[in-house]
Amino acid sequence: MPTLPRFADSLEYDFDVLIVIGANSKIVRECYPFLTKITRLILVDVDRDELADIQNSLRNTHPEGVFVLPCLEFYASPTLAIQKLGRIDLKHQTFGVIYASAFTGEILKANRITAPKTGSAKPEDIFDVNVVKFQYAINDLFNSDVHLTSVVAISSIYAQKTIDRRLYDGTSMVNPIEYGASKAAMDQSIRWLAGFYAERCRFNSVVAGGVLRNQPETFVERYKSKTSLGRMATESEVAVAICFLLSNTASYITGHSLACDGGFL
Repeated sequence: MPTLPRFADSLEYDFDVLIVIGANSKIVRECYPFLTKITRLILVDVDRDELADIQNSLRNTHPEGVFVLPCLEFYASPTLAIQKLGRIDLKHQTFGVIYASAFTGEILKANRITAPKTGSAKPEDIFDVNVVKFQYAINDLFNSDVHLTSVVAISSIYAQKTIDRRLYDGTSMVNPIEYGASKAAMDQSIRWLAGFYAERCRFNSVVAGGVLRNQPETFVERYKSKTSLGRMATESEVAVAICFLLSNTASYITGHSLACDGGFL
């Protein structure tokens, strides 16, 4: 998509440090080319080796520092974990947050959850990752007087749309009720936080549609038929929506869940 690099060059951000929770996720990896104007990044996820690879790849574009934190250390005390990194001034620097999570994703592994063969984890664990941990991290930072200015969470169309089980017929793919329900709770958390911390920080979410990731051909064809654009999304298309909401370009947008779903019906 040739217009995306030009758009990336136009984005400005009103914070010094970006905390990326779920830094190894595929969509978030596509955000990094749009974040070169942010001086420092804090990458939070489970897999230390993957975090180290991302850290090394970003050193040239973020010379002031790319820091990594394992999930368990971060969630024990977000503020304290960041303080221990050094070179981060929690009292005088400003911060943004990207929150990426998925019930089968890397962050869930921090809870030491083993998903059964159905592909679904326990409902309470899914809510813990998508809602409780998100709220806890944000409130911990605010309670420590950290100056947050912009927060974007990654939600899902199934927070808003009725599931069509026929999409999954004949495949091993699953979409449990607790996934959509927890994402809906995440979106409501965004709206609540936007009101509660009004004038201090903007809170938004991107409601992501289906991203093409080597799914079975039968699923892809069925899914495409349910979108106005007749195709699934790319990782970059969702990433650019995240970075737009995070940036100053969206300075008058808060408490909003932006659909990036190709007109999913």
